[in-house]
Amino acid sequence: MKIMIAAAALLVPGMAFAQSLSNPQPSMNMPNYSTERSSMEGRDPLPPKETAAVRAEKLARAVALREEALVLEAQDGGRLSRKSTLYLQRKARLILAYR
Repeated sequence: MKIMIAAAALLVPGMAFAQSLSNPQPSMNMPNYSTERSSMEGRDPLPPKETAAVRAEKLARAVALREEALVLEAQDGGRLSRKSTLYLQRKARLILAYR
């Protein structure tokens, strides 16, 4: 009985120290990922799927942008200017972001 009490007395400081750690260190065989969970858990990380109507609208806008690009190219002498290129890129990003 005395041995058990002595062993318990020797283990108490170690247990108290382990509980006082604010950031416990992972063991060597612990998987390499965080155990913290975000508030977004359970939600689909992918953007919602496009409907047929949205896809058709994007396609129509892209075709119109292509026609506009051809007109700008002709106005710029067969090669798009830097200003026209930036304008077309901005409009293309808006089409891609449209939902």
